[in-house]
Amino acid sequence: METFRNIQFDSDRIAITGHSCMHMLNYEDIVYIMTDRPYIIIVTKNKKKHYLLQSSIKQIISMLPYFFCICNQSTIINTNYLIGYQKIENEFRIQLIIGAEFKVSRRYKNLLRNINNMNLL
Repeated sequence: METFRNIQFDSDRIAITGHSCMHMLNYEDIVYIMTDRPYIIIVTKNKKKHYLLQSSIKQIISMLPYFFCICNQSTIINTNYLIGYQKIENEFRIQLIIGAEFKVSRRYKNLLRNINNMNLL
């Protein structure tokens, strides 16, 4: 796996550069971003991409457009792909169109609730 050196955020896409290549990802194609330290995993609507980057979820979320929301300490979701939620006892889980499901931490539950005036949680 190639180590990528830099990630840049434009108004409509992310540019990820390495030694020998550059990948451009449009924001609307990204379903979620998660960390599996030290990897950043970006999942698009078409396929899963793995990038070895030196960055944190908090740094990345600060650079993304408003329709991205952090739902726990290791996952950022694109709220355009959010289709539902489940409450099991005291735990909330969200479902995305592609079938992925994530736990919403208590810390980020209110942030997610306020995105696009959602009344899901």
